[in-house]
Amino acid sequence: MEAVRLCLKFFRDMNWTLPFESLQTQTGISIEDPLLTRLFRHIVQESDWHATEELLLQGMKNGWFEEYAKDVDYKPVWSKILATDECKRAS
Repeated sequence: MEAVRLCLKFFRDMNWTLPFESLQTQTGISIEDPLLTRLFRHIVQESDWHATEELLLQGMKNGWFEEYAKDVDYKPVWSKILATDECKRAS
């Protein structure tokens, strides 16, 4: 099972979708939670930022991040950002 998962990860990392989907379908093994697979598809494969944002908003509404947020100690870190000539030309 671990060998199949490693192959799946390799196929996906190499963007070999046909072998990835074929092996995943035939074995029924996935390398991660289906939510992460959708997130990967939206961000990496499709560059669909709107779908990514919608998925994350849905997750927030469904409480997907509550356990993590409860355990995180938030400490803001401030740093000064200096303007460059590039920034001045862009505006």
